[in-house]
Amino acid sequence: KNVRGINSEALKILSQYQWPGNVRELQNVIERAMILATGEFITPAELPSQIAGSVEFQRYSDDLRIASAAYEKEHIRRVLLAAGGNKEECSRRLGINPSTLYRKMADLGMVSDSFS
Repeated sequence: KNVRGINSEALKILSQYQWPGNVRELQNVIERAMILATGEFITPAELPSQIAGSVEFQRYSDDLRIASAAYEKEHIRRVLLAAGGNKEECSRRLGINPSTLYRKMADLGMVSDSFS
């Protein structure tokens, strides 16, 4: 991949976040965003939803199972979008079998047609 930078909207989001984990958390977010980036620049779509201020993420309770499922669903969604909707490629990137991806998507209520 050849990521050249961060677009202005993503930079604004990163600048406004409080960073409780300081530099290490920022570094991890940037590295993850570079992996997920599909273009030359990191956009808000590649940032974790809790940093981007996603309403979807914020409405979940403190229950770990609910929060874990929400994160897993969001992560699968982003990787699937980055893979152009190709489930075989998505499962490869996630390091899981395609059958596991299909099962997880069904369990999480994800409609597979919305990613192509």
